[in-house]
Amino acid sequence: NTAYYVIGTSKELKTSGIVKSGEVLADFNKDLFTKIDIRKVTEISILSKKAKILSSHPSTAYKFTGDKKVIQALQILDYKSFWSNSKYLVIVVN
Repeated sequence: NTAYYVIGTSKELKTSGIVKSGEVLADFNKDLFTKIDIRKVTEISILSKKAKILSSHPSTAYKFTGDKKVIQALQILDYKSFWSNSKYLVIVVN
């Protein structure tokens, strides 16, 4: 029931060795990620103009909340489905 997430700009994620050419690498520094309990965390704060999930998660299992100016958070609608492909969530923001 443990998963991990990281949020950063494209440059930050590349510098950290998490992303290369827009793709999430298989081998990255797991210490850069925040550890969560997937049963308890159903929303992750983003607070950015734009956000995109780079890791593999079903689009039907989440939605972004906020308005046209700022994405407030990532809301996980079905945690079992959302975390089924990967226990690592990578979000790129602008």
